[in-house]
Amino acid sequence: MDIGREYDSAIEIIREYYDGPIRPYMTVEFGRRKKQGAISLIISYSREMNPRKLVDILQDKLPDQYIAFLGNDKWLGEEKNNYPEIVIAIASSQFEAIRLAESRGVNQDVSTEEVIDKLKEYDRKYRIRILRATIEAVSFRLKTLSEDMNAHLDDQAETLKLNTYPREEIISEISKKLIDGFWWD
Repeated sequence: MDIGREYDSAIEIIREYYDGPIRPYMTVEFGRRKKQGAISLIISYSREMNPRKLVDILQDKLPDQYIAFLGNDKWLGEEKNNYPEIVIAIASSQFEAIRLAESRGVNQDVSTEEVIDKLKEYDRKYRIRILRATIEAVSFRLKTLSEDMNAHLDDQAETLKLNTYPREEIISEISKKLIDGFWWD
């Protein structure tokens, strides 16, 4: 499997910050399955660079036709890693990250398209940036907060079948970091 030339401009930018292997695939289902349609890399945590920081950099530096996000971070397949995968893909919007990662409420009967619809709604309301997408979790940065965080969490609990307790802790964390997300167990 080779990386296609359509990724040349992305790789040029990646190489400014990362000199390790670039994989011609991403993984889904906790690393059990390799998937075409994206490239990925694994980067360890260090003081100078870590996966979250590199995703932030790539989201800012890559041309508009690319998306970057934290992908699989649990390795239950043949491949064993201690760090999350960073995924870079050619996409028409950031919401393609959810389709690529096949994010959904696996045990809650919440489809990938329902997750995308909710994220698009949040993007209209709060302007979001998807940071992470895995089969069981999504996280995103908010530019603004909901005026009624309890109603916001009620909506998540109802439409996405999420556990939104303990409320005070969740609201405090979202308010401090401006990062929200979904996690299904």
